[in-house]
Parts: sequence; C-alpha cells; structure tokens
Amino acid sequence: MIAGISYEVIILLSMFISLLAVLALILYRNKNAMLQMRIALTNAENLLLQKQKRAFQIGANTVSGDMHQILGEFKMLQEYDELITLSTTSKAPSLDMIGIKDYKMDFIEFKKKGASLSGKEKKIRSIIENKNVNYVVKDVDIPTNVTVETRKLKPMKMVQPTNDMLSNTSTTLRCEK
Repeated sequence: MIAGISYEVIILLSMFISLLAVLALILYRNKNAMLQMRIALTNAENLLLQKQKRAFQIGANTVSGDMHQILGEFKMLQEYDELITLSTTSKAPSLDMIGIKDYKMDFIEFKKKGASLSGKEKKIRSIIENKNVNYVVKDVDIPTNVTVETRKLKPMKMVQPTNDMLSNTSTTLRCEK
C-alpha cells in the first residue's frame, strides 16, 4: 500500500489513464483525418465549379461565335459575286467561307472582334499566304463500287486581266487544246 492506496487501485488508475491517453490519440488522429477529408472535399467541389464555369463559357463562346459568323455571312452577300459556305465534319472548322468577286478569291474566317486565330486557322492562313493552293477536280464514279480519282487538267492559257476585264465579270479563261 502506498499512502493508504492499494496497489490494485494504482494499477486501475494507471490503466484508466493509459486508456484515456489512447482514446485521446485516436480522437486526435480521427480529427486530422476528418480535417483532411473536408479539405479534399472542398478542393473537389472547387474543381467541379471551375470545370462547370469553363463548360458554360465554352458553350457561350460557341453560341456567340455562331452568331458572329451568321451575321458576317449575310453582310458578305453584298460584297461578293459568289459566296461558298463551307461544310465540314470537324467541330471547329478552320475556314468558314470562300468569296469570289471579279478575278479575286478570298478565303474567309469569321471571328468575334478581338478574338485570336486558333492553331489550325493560323496553319490555313500560312498555306494560303504561301500560295500552296491547288485547284483539284475529283471524278466520282458510282456504278457498283465507289471510286474517287483526281482528274488531270489541261494547263490553262494565262490571261492577264485588264481594267476592262475586271469591270466585266462575264470574261472567262480559255483552256489550251
């Protein structure tokens, strides 16, 4: 006996204190784990909100781009003799329209004022400005099997347009025989 307390009581008190220490340690670890889980959940919510905002912005930009293109196409009706609207299976085509007036052909891309060109649009611009452009006719034969072949075209006799020719759009180029 120590100071009137039996050994059994001291052992029980020691076990009780040890048990409290273990419970406090478990509670501390669980509290940290819960805090980390809350932080992870908050981060995941923030990432989801950012992703939703980006998706909404992409949708809004697409609608805005479509409206600018449609209005631009209508405006072009007065400026060109012939307008060719391009159709594509691509999500974001690199070229919207071809305009022809007199002896000039323009490759047209409609953009909202201030918007920059995409990488594909820059590539198309480079191809056109470097004059890496060909006129190609594809012959298609559909008897039982579909075949597509490139037609060999006769060279054209080059005619330099004069001022009179530029004002008269009915002048045509002639092929050599």
